[in-house]
Amino acid sequence: MIGRDDAVAMAMACAGRGHMTLEECAWLYDVAGRAPDGPAIEIGVLCGRSVLAWACAREGRGEVYAADIKDRAELHQNLATLPMPVTVLIGLSWEVAEQAPDGLAFCFIDADHGEEGIPRDIKVWPQKMRPGGILVFHDYDVWKPTVVVKREVDAWQAVARWEDLGSCRSAKAFRRPG
Repeated sequence: MIGRDDAVAMAMACAGRGHMTLEECAWLYDVAGRAPDGPAIEIGVLCGRSVLAWACAREGRGEVYAADIKDRAELHQNLATLPMPVTVLIGLSWEVAEQAPDGLAFCFIDADHGEEGIPRDIKVWPQKMRPGGILVFHDYDVWKPTVVVKREVDAWQAVARWEDLGSCRSAKAFRRPG
């Protein structure tokens, strides 16, 4: 298995754009490692920086998926550096849920942060999680009028009452009860 420091270094050196900081990549590696065995997915991968970080903690523990609205050459180039295969799903984040397996152990949502996307993601992705699975939302506490992640996640969590696993910068994690 690729260790945390090497996984984060690989993520930070990836080709193309990336918005995750070194600190967030390290935190994602740790959180993904705490999830149970089973399939894992990232929704909204861009060029794959964060996938490179957290997927290394999942090596040998289940299938890995990466989903985005656009298929980018840089994504495939970066995923090729991982020691495990990654299935790429292309489409709207809430629609590719039909292609992903049920019983997800880990899910990182970093797709459409606005009124159109995050409410739809919250309707489909938590239902795909296994008991004990970890769900992470990016841009949870971002101060932009077009980013409604915090509002939507807080409304969901008020009803769902999943275990709050804390946050790192703008990423927030929850564990499904069970």
